Amino acid sequence: GAKTFSSTTTTMSGGQFHLGNDGASDIYMSPNDTNQVVRLAKNSDGDLNILTNAGTLHMSVDGSGYYSGGNFGIGTASPTKLLSLVKEGANCELRLETFSDTEGHSNYIEFRKADNVSATPHTVVDDEIIGGLSFQAFDGSNWHESALIKAQIDGTPSDGTDMPTELTFATTNEAEGSPTTRMVISPAGNTTFTGDVAITG
Repeated sequence: GAKTFSSTTTTMSGGQFHLGNDGASDIYMSPNDTNQVVRLAKNSDGDLNILTNAGTLHMSVDGSGYYSGGNFGIGTASPTKLLSLVKEGANCELRLETFSDTEGHSNYIEFRKADNVSATPHTVVDDEIIGGLSFQAFDGSNWHESALIKAQIDGTPSDGTDMPTELTFATTNEAEGSPTTRMVISPAGNTTFTGDVAITG
């Protein structure tokens, strides 16, 4: 049955399980070496902190962050991607901020692609997609990609001197269910348009 501990600190020898430490509601898990400790603690805001060794903080959870099956979710307990951000009833916003007196310091999002594996990456080849931005909307039954921006290899890359890449923009027309390429900027900088081009002003 259930066990109730009246003392502020409970210690089990060997595995060194401690419940409470100096009046705090912490859980310590460690081998006999006290320098190898995993600690679950509640901070002054009521958040759950995961710490190791001498108090090195690795994760703080305030009730909106979840880890499930290799995926991490903020605002969702069922993340479907490596990182899922979900907001109900308001904007879901991601902000990058840089504060520096150096003019070259700014905010960047990097998209990387290589063949083989991360330990020994190999050169990409023609037609490989380096990265993209996919815009998706729900139709009542499923999610559909409605617009797309992607960077794709267009040619034969070589070591350090040649990485030919094109940039493609695609949108979805009325009564269609998937995006069609509308504009392509070639590796040489030439731009190809599909459809009418209107210039005003």
